[in-house]
Amino acid sequence: MDVPSGGAENLVAAIEQRLGVVRIAAEIDLSDDGAWSAAWRKDFLLVTRSHVAVLTLTVDD
Repeated sequence: MDVPSGGAENLVAAIEQRLGVVRIAAEIDLSDDGAWSAAWRKDFLLVTRSHVAVLTLTVDD
């Protein structure tokens, strides 16, 4: 998937402004339960100094 120029940087800046500096980012799979009907889906675990968050990106069909 192509990200528009500056798109990824803008996303990272928005996340870090809200949560703080991301120290660990890992792709995880939360779609095994069959409850999600997106055409494309990626889940990420984000860990900062004081937060743990899941970021889900989807494209619906």
